[in-house]
Amino acid sequence: MFPAPARALLGLPLSDSSFPSNSWPLRDYVSPALQVVRPDACFPHMRPGDSLHHPWKYLRRDVPHLWYADDRFPLMGFLNRDEATLLHNIALQFAGKRALEIGSWLGWSTAHLALAGVTVDVIDPAHHDASFRAIVEESLACCGVSDRVNLTRGRSPDAIATLGEKWSLFFIDGDHESPGPARDALACLPFANDDCAFVFHDLASPAVAAGLRVLAEKGFHVVVYQTAQIMAMAWRGDVTPVPHVPDPDVAWQVPAHLAGLPVSGVDFKAPARSSYRRLSESAPTPDSLLPTPSVCIVSSEIIGPFNNGGIGTAMTGLAELLAGEGLRVTVLYTGAIWSPDVSLGPWRKRYAERGIELVALTIDDMKSIAGPLKDRGFGVPWLVYRYLAGRPFDIIHFNDCMGEGSLSLAAKRLGLAFADSLLVVALHSPSRWVLEANHTLPTSILFSAYHYAEKLSIACADMLWSPSRYLLDWVAARDFELPEQTFIQQYVIPLPVARDGKRAGAISEIVFFGRLEERKGLRLFCNAIHVLRDELAQRGITVTFLGKPERCAGIPSLDYIERRAANWQFPLRMMTELGQPEALRYLLAGGKLAVMASPVDNSPCTVYEALSLSIPFLAARTGGIPELIDAADQDDVLFHHSTESLAKALRKTLDQGARVATPAMPQEDSRRRWMSMHANWRRFLPAPSKPIDRTFTVAAIIEHHAGARLDLTLDSLGACTMVHRFVVLNRSGETLPLKNIDLLTADIEIIEDELTMIAEDAVLLIHSGVAVLPQAFDAMVLALESSNLDGLLPAGRLAQTGVSVAHVAKTLVSVPPLGGSAAFSLFEGVTFTGAMLMRRTSLEKARAGRQLTMEIPFAGLADLSVTHGEKIWPYPEVVVERAEENRFEIKGSLPARVAAYDQASSVDRYYMLAMGYGSVNHERPVAFKRELALAAVNMGLAPVARIGSWMWRRLRRWMH
Repeated sequence: MFPAPARALLGLPLSDSSFPSNSWPLRDYVSPALQVVRPDACFPHMRPGDSLHHPWKYLRRDVPHLWYADDRFPLMGFLNRDEATLLHNIALQFAGKRALEIGSWLGWSTAHLALAGVTVDVIDPAHHDASFRAIVEESLACCGVSDRVNLTRGRSPDAIATLGEKWSLFFIDGDHESPGPARDALACLPFANDDCAFVFHDLASPAVAAGLRVLAEKGFHVVVYQTAQIMAMAWRGDVTPVPHVPDPDVAWQVPAHLAGLPVSGVDFKAPARSSYRRLSESAPTPDSLLPTPSVCIVSSEIIGPFNNGGIGTAMTGLAELLAGEGLRVTVLYTGAIWSPDVSLGPWRKRYAERGIELVALTIDDMKSIAGPLKDRGFGVPWLVYRYLAGRPFDIIHFNDCMGEGSLSLAAKRLGLAFADSLLVVALHSPSRWVLEANHTLPTSILFSAYHYAEKLSIACADMLWSPSRYLLDWVAARDFELPEQTFIQQYVIPLPVARDGKRAGAISEIVFFGRLEERKGLRLFCNAIHVLRDELAQRGITVTFLGKPERCAGIPSLDYIERRAANWQFPLRMMTELGQPEALRYLLAGGKLAVMASPVDNSPCTVYEALSLSIPFLAARTGGIPELIDAADQDDVLFHHSTESLAKALRKTLDQGARVATPAMPQEDSRRRWMSMHANWRRFLPAPSKPIDRTFTVAAIIEHHAGARLDLTLDSLGACTMVHRFVVLNRSGETLPLKNIDLLTADIEIIEDELTMIAEDAVLLIHSGVAVLPQAFDAMVLALESSNLDGLLPAGRLAQTGVSVAHVAKTLVSVPPLGGSAAFSLFEGVTFTGAMLMRRTSLEKARAGRQLTMEIPFAGLADLSVTHGEKIWPYPEVVVERAEENRFEIKGSLPARVAAYDQASSVDRYYMLAMGYGSVNHERPVAFKRELALAAVNMGLAPVARIGSWMWRRLRRWMH
């Protein structure tokens, strides 16, 4: 691999994985198990330097490792032994690929990269000096790697684009002053391959650490390496981080600006490698004898009833494509629940003309459910499941956003339904991602429900697809569990207007195209327009805001625009009520430049539409946007996400005229791939689970309070043969006709002793007065036994007051479960449906080392379980029932109960904190209007909700 003269010159093999780490000179250290190269002979002026008297304040003098410098340039250091070896080992997995190094100095790091087999493009302004460049070239020639190194004379970030390459590995060790490292990282992103890694050196400096954090914010996995000057790696795609063990003889400290980042060898667990398939790769020839599949698309957005929605555009495009090819397509529209004033009759007719059946859930359907999820406006997953469970479809498409398919997807994984159906989830925009992008706190409890349901939906999908690699990497880096069948496939877009050729030339109007919100780049767009305000006024350029108003900078977006426009002297238009067809016709009128300025975005439909219709546009080099555009056109239509870059791009377009870009994947190609997938849908069906022999036994812990019908609970459990043990926690003060623990007199040790005696496989926590349905309970126990879950939270139902439990089958109201969301459970309780089933081993782990509390339901077992158990799923079938008047305490603000949630995940704790902040500051929750509408429905006033919704829309339109 390397020239023999170079190997001979070095005096030993260039690669030796068994090289002992203690064979370096005194106080050198190299992490064990790394492959070592020693090109020292090619750097004869390298010496241990004087770090003690060095002027740079971020040089870590408390680490007893040798710091090296060239004796001709004593103030500029090299990577030390450990750091250079680590860099080399990271580069080994990229052998045969290209790397970009920013900041090479004398070539020591360059040599370690090239010796790993990568081809290195180097940007370093020091190489302008011919004599200095000669030193570097001599060392690289000595190492035998000159043919794999391209020394350039430019400066970053400007020189990056001029090289015209795509790289898999980036080593950023150039400008260490803010904002240099972050700016370099962002400038490299458009030229990064799907599978890539960034390596940083000198993270002892906060400015360098900012470069790492900006990549973490964009969905990269990250790890910090405790070396003398601290290194770090950020990666995405099919890349493996190199494990590193910090020197065990050093009392390592983590600088405050690196707090919260994982450190290799300390608290870092490498995530699974993310390798995603393209849909076309799994498209064998279909069996022409099989009938075409029936398809249901579940969506809260669809073109027509819902304006300005990217999800609606994408799912409408898919529905129209499939129906146009002869498939039976039903759209289950869930958005009508919260827009009861929108008349669907005309839209049903229009979709029927295209071969699509449009079915809608309505706010009246919410009458069939009760409980906290209904009260908080999150009953849609239950309604969707009940609809689908009674209607056979071959393929069912769900969106990730708001987790509307969560219960249906969980039902399939638990063996309850859809065994012969393919359940597909589209990754569009998880609520957590949207909140982060919009700089919005999740002050409503509804957001914690969304987050849990979205994660569950993705984990349970038979097949997950995303239009961009970017968002798949983002969720993978945040502990979402991705299914084995995960694909990248772009949208198919419905185009209600015809394409009429290339549109390029003079621009008279700049149009912000997208929702008027932070995530779509409204703030940045206004910044750039403000910079150009005088030029725009002189040129007579009109600026138009085309999109649905939301919020920006914490205020309504229309108010934000009004404030920013106070000193603008050019014509200004606000167009907030147009649907997708009208908006596109407006942009096609000529002389208009669409701007999509999102700081982060998945795969915006606005860009698809502009590409498909040859609408001139500028878009940010962020998220999945570059994946949509042909590489040859990206420099013409993409800008870095900064005010300066957008202003520069706008000025250039006004001066030189607009360019029209070409899509990276033509829509015709996407359509063929989607049709192939549906023609071969059976190939994507998971193999059915094998039945197991039933062995589980159950212990029941009953929480009994005064006035509750304990007899109903005991009688129903007595009919369940696998229930072998009863533990009654009696807080009623009553004398009971069976063994129980009187909580008014017993010590907590008695409960502890009783729990220790439980040997059954599962433990049921159930409230007194709640009856189990024996057949349904047996099925739930089998589902737990057959799974790798910690526990299940079943659905319940309420009987009408005054009607016996045995005679109310047609009048019961369901109480749907959410699942084990700690953030939701803190405020609404864990067992609000009436019961919880846990594996005994999981329950023991949850309470190990934790204090039980007598005053909390189940002595705190339910709360401890939900904060410790990673997999407590909803069981979306009714297993328990109770009379409506039988109410029980499931939550409270006792310090001991709240303290149990300190073991919840950091994400759950963030949601809890945000909800508390919103409550203290009296912020009206996002679900406020939903709660008002549901209150009207509960009182039999559904028409009032429809009128209120209509009046609110008319008022907003009038105000705009």
